[in-house]
Amino acid sequence: MQDGLVRYPVAGPGGWETLLLGSGLHLLAVYLPVLPLVVVLGYLVAVVLHTASDRAAGRRGAPAVVTLPPTRDQLRRLAADGLRGTVVTATYLAVPAAVVAVTLRGVGGLGAATGGSLSAGASAALLVGGTATLATAAVFCYPLPAALAAVGRHHRLAAAFDTTLLRATARDARYFVGWATGVTAIVFGAAAGTALAPVGIGFVVAFYCEVVGAAQWGWGVSRLRRRGLL
Repeated sequence: MQDGLVRYPVAGPGGWETLLLGSGLHLLAVYLPVLPLVVVLGYLVAVVLHTASDRAAGRRGAPAVVTLPPTRDQLRRLAADGLRGTVVTATYLAVPAAVVAVTLRGVGGLGAATGGSLSAGASAALLVGGTATLATAAVFCYPLPAALAAVGRHHRLAAAFDTTLLRATARDARYFVGWATGVTAIVFGAAAGTALAPVGIGFVVAFYCEVVGAAQWGWGVSRLRRRGLL
């Protein structure tokens, strides 16, 4: 993790209030699926852009991305960026999801043919399918932070599929470090948040780790931003 970014969600003005608001949106998503998380994604896109644009973001603290309470224009912007981000994320994850579906269907068919037990053929299919899923997920998930940053910057879906930007991510070492640490933070937050959900604090942990992950992604795309690719 980059210096300062672990405390990023609560280090600046309104940080703790924003943490509670984001955690509340996660809780609300239990009863009102999807819609609250679209706003959360819009906030994460704003965090990516902030840390990509401000070299001192990790040292100085969290951004004042929105005022508290947020204005109507800010909510509209977060919802619009979140909706575009949802479309981009779904598009990038569609192929890995299809590979998972094909693998599970194939293994299920082989298992049914052998009376419910996994035969050697089914085990081999599961191994091959799992490997293909990991490889496909890596290929399609790797450019996702840059794609989200581009959408947030230009407010156009087409910006997420700019081939010049996507090629640049493969050659930028800082992008790789930011991507890897960001994914680690988000996966940890999802696992810990799920485990702690019954006691309520899980929603706080999940959102905190998501913001840390988004900040890491922003740091990762910062060099691309300075090169004018975002």
